Amino acid sequence: MTASGCYDRFIPEAELQKFYHAADVVTLPFVAVENTAVAGRRDGFRKPVLAPNLGVIGERLCHQRELVYEPGHLEPAMAKLSILTPARIAQIGELNFQEIRRYTWG
Repeated sequence: MTASGCYDRFIPEAELQKFYHAADVVTLPFVAVENTAVAGRRDGFRKPVLAPNLGVIGERLCHQRELVYEPGHLEPAMAKLSILTPARIAQIGELNFQEIRRYTWG
């Protein structure tokens, strides 16, 4: 772990839960999207997500537009996090949780 709390490594599935619980915001810096399973998983933890506008991500995260960025522009999007209030971060997380309940894979 670095001083910033950033882990620059693959996180095994067995460890994901502790990372989601510890995070305020989940960053998914995709360069390509084949499905939204990872984005959907974080919704179960009521977390906002910082992700590129690829595939259906923009549609699924329409209520948190300030955290959906154009591909290749992660750093400016990360700067926007500093102006979000804790209340807005919590609100986005709750909206994500409510949104994922609309989709089933059954």
